[in-house]
Amino acid sequence: MQRITKTAIGLSFLALLACSGQLPIDVPGVGGGGPDISVELSTDQQAAAEELTGRVKDGHFPFEDRNNVDNGEIFLWLAATSEVPEVIGASLEGMYQRYSSAEIEGKLLVDSDYQAVTRFYLEHDDAFVQGRAMEAVDHGLRGESPDAEAAATLSRLATEHADPAGRFAALDALANYSSWQKDEAAAGAFLAALDDDTNYVISEALYRLQFATFGLVEPDGFMDAGRKLLEHDDEGVRGRAVLFVGRLAEDDDDEVWELVHGMLDDDSGFVRSEAADAASAMHRLEAVHKLIMMVRDDAANTYDIDGWTQLDGDDGRLHHDGSPWDRVDDAALRAIESVTFAMGDDKFDYPDVSPKTKEDDIASAASAAESWYRKHRNDLPDHPDKAAAAAALGKGGGATRKKSNPGGRRTRQ
Repeated sequence: MQRITKTAIGLSFLALLACSGQLPIDVPGVGGGGPDISVELSTDQQAAAEELTGRVKDGHFPFEDRNNVDNGEIFLWLAATSEVPEVIGASLEGMYQRYSSAEIEGKLLVDSDYQAVTRFYLEHDDAFVQGRAMEAVDHGLRGESPDAEAAATLSRLATEHADPAGRFAALDALANYSSWQKDEAAAGAFLAALDDDTNYVISEALYRLQFATFGLVEPDGFMDAGRKLLEHDDEGVRGRAVLFVGRLAEDDDDEVWELVHGMLDDDSGFVRSEAADAASAMHRLEAVHKLIMMVRDDAANTYDIDGWTQLDGDDGRLHHDGSPWDRVDDAALRAIESVTFAMGDDKFDYPDVSPKTKEDDIASAASAAESWYRKHRNDLPDHPDKAAAAAALGKGGGATRKKSNPGGRRTRQ
């Protein structure tokens, strides 16, 4: 099969773009000093590349093109050689869909060419291209040969990018780097993000940190930063901060436990739910005395940070979800089930909830939890909440419901 060099094909498809008005006719060469790749296209691929460039619309190739298994190498080649930001960005998106860091049928395996292309555009001066590169670099950070050079660039961009959306995108990508929490530069970027002045950047960092507490570099510094964020104005930040702090702390850290306990009374349903999860993460059985008073709290526990623009121009929305059924009572019931696992056969089992009968199922589970608590409350470690729980439940009634106050500060005591 005839092979044609990327320079020859580049001149051909760029000439096509020039004729269509997407480029000036005096293109000063192919790729503008772009990434060096080894991919060469066949004559059939050359024709497909020329055809594809004319189908880019609003920064995307049509779905059927992105879903075509034969277009992987073509997307990579176009990204490496094009001088048109819209074509580069669309090609990076196509690469992301057609490649994988693991062997999957219908996908190409990430190689050094893929890593070279995505790494090259991480610092591109066009925000759209840079944003697409930060999405596509994901695959190159995983697998057997993660791209350490790209991770180093992302670590720097996560702290130095002038646009908070750029810092957000860098953190989002960096979280895919293998064992990033043990890498000083990467972990340092996440620690710096906790002191950012933009709520969605902080919240993104906290979310990623929740799953990376084991082996985390400089845990004391992270603990100090996380505790400060318990007072943050944004409920998404507060909620994710309390869960991070609870997961990072030792189970017997009474000082952190008291902080977590206080957040169970926050005005935000999302924060209360994350605090319930944190109490469970610390394996504090005494938390059940408080959690049982939350099983009738049907306030919503979801929250969005929106109204911002992502680096690639798309609308930004960072969703916060406090539990699978999006309610505080659900989070409390799950926390009780989790923390009482240590009680063996005496643990509380949260019954299954069906989407069609969610209201009745959760109410029934709350009643079951209250009955379980009356039977086992003296088996739990003592806590001042025990008397309040007894008063709230009475001889047969349930705890009162608490409505959410979205965006409100936590209750002061």
